[in-house]
Amino acid sequence: MATTLTPTHEFFDDRGYRFIETSMEWRLACRPLPCFAALWWPDYGTKVIEDTIDGKPVIIQLWKGWCQQFLGLKNMPGGVGGEVGVYARQAARQIAEKIPEKIPNIPSAYVMRIKEKLAGLKDDEMWWPYPDSVLKTTISFDFVNPHTDEVVFSAPQEQTYWHTRWMDLPSYHKYVESQPGTWPLNKKVPALAWDYTLRYTINGRRFPDWVGHK
Repeated sequence: MATTLTPTHEFFDDRGYRFIETSMEWRLACRPLPCFAALWWPDYGTKVIEDTIDGKPVIIQLWKGWCQQFLGLKNMPGGVGGEVGVYARQAARQIAEKIPEKIPNIPSAYVMRIKEKLAGLKDDEMWWPYPDSVLKTTISFDFVNPHTDEVVFSAPQEQTYWHTRWMDLPSYHKYVESQPGTWPLNKKVPALAWDYTLRYTINGRRFPDWVGHK
């Protein structure tokens, strides 16, 4: 009998805050889906950077802010946090490969949501994970409070093309309440989650911090 993979793993830090991140099995299952610059929404921003890593041209795509969990399910990716992904353009891919009708273990509604956003995009407006045989990347990042320069949490180094970590909403609200100041005068946190700072490293190289949401 086929089993359904677990999209995320949860864990708690020593403060009692709950976090989730995508499972390695989910990352593997999502490989047939491309990424693109339109994959964002209010309070969950994205940034696309063209660069070179280990001599290979790459598209680095970042996300940060409040990612609403798909279908409101507690085990789906999402919360307040960020993502770092490393991709490549593959202009020679066939149209049939770009938007699969079904992907094992990925909810059909999730695939359809991606397909709707992909409609009308050209080859150079979407990118895909490199095969591990071509480029291996090791990623880590910090989610930083820009008002205090405190690291709210870290996503430790992992060998992956796509690294994620989010704090769940109840934990995030507890974190906000613990910070100095009062709303709306001088609370020492951003008013919107996408205005936290993302500080990240790929293959040992520290990239410029992503500050704000532009």
